Amino acid sequence: MSLTTITPPSQEPLTAADPVLRQHLRKFEDETHEDALIGELIAAARADVETYTRLRLLTQTVTWTRDGFCSIEIPVAPVQEVVEVRYLSSDGSWVTVASDVYRLTGRRVVAAPGKVWPVPACEPGNVEIDVKVGYGDAASDVRPEILHAVRRHVAHLLLHRGDQAADGGMTEAVRRTLRPFILWM
Repeated sequence: MSLTTITPPSQEPLTAADPVLRQHLRKFEDETHEDALIGELIAAARADVETYTRLRLLTQTVTWTRDGFCSIEIPVAPVQEVVEVRYLSSDGSWVTVASDVYRLTGRRVVAAPGKVWPVPACEPGNVEIDVKVGYGDAASDVRPEILHAVRRHVAHLLLHRGDQAADGGMTEAVRRTLRPFILWM
């Protein structure tokens, strides 16, 4: 089973001009010489937070590839909608499942009442589900506590650039802030 981002967010949850972020970084408005680096660190911090919590902050489309139709629970949240469900047929072609065959209940994709899942080929990764996930399109859609954790993580990454640990260098304070939001599987 794998999760692949098809369409990344159209923007990051913060910009280098974010006044609260600049306070965390101790940067004045006119100190813009590191803004490109700060922008890259914002993207890295968002990705770290998304990986740690299994949440997607801004709207994006992901494909979840899995074996079979049994117990389909999307491994990231929040799920906005199912875009498409495909399966590998016995002749080796990918077939799109009609949207009236399934429904979304929370993070679970289940067969609609009176409907059954088709039988896919006996191959690993024989089902693909495209879902739109994320809190919304704008930073204002993201929980303030999570944005605070992203800001703190960006500040840590900027301060310790070049010497990150394998886990992205996320501090315990950032982890503590994010812990209530982790999607446990």
